[in-house]
Amino acid sequence: MNQFILGVTLMFAVYYDNRQNRIPNLLCGISIAAGMLYMVCFQEMGTLCSHSIWAVGVGLCFLPLWFGRILGGGDIKLFMTAGFLIGRDIFSFFMYAGVCLGVHACMLMIGRKNYFERMALFFRYVTDSLNNRKLMPYPFDREKDWEEGGIKVSYGLLAGHLMATLLGIYH
Repeated sequence: MNQFILGVTLMFAVYYDNRQNRIPNLLCGISIAAGMLYMVCFQEMGTLCSHSIWAVGVGLCFLPLWFGRILGGGDIKLFMTAGFLIGRDIFSFFMYAGVCLGVHACMLMIGRKNYFERMALFFRYVTDSLNNRKLMPYPFDREKDWEEGGIKVSYGLLAGHLMATLLGIYH
């Protein structure tokens, strides 16, 4: 059931991300509340506690990327919602979502004819961060990148979730 809730959440997230370039707080809140209600009614209380720990852990892992302006807050909310809803299967989810997101990003950059430019910028960013030994803010040109539509993380998350579900990866 939680996988179904996550799938519906990600479909709405894609919709809102496409139309408004943001993920509403209410969407993640309703999804977590629905998952919590299901766990309280049909599963052991330990499941609710363990899934809560997974959500907090995922949020803490991705928080530095938010500080570095690499990921938006909505993306991290989606990651935390996924962590809460699927618990320990989050690793499988991230593996499949990462592959789908990478393919999606490469197709977008190739279609926009800026693949090599964006990859050079990314590698320059990584080397600068490693040389300075701290996470630098990502050089994001807000007007240009938003005009091009950016790279929507929610698309990759939905595709990865669908792939993991269809392949029966979740426990």
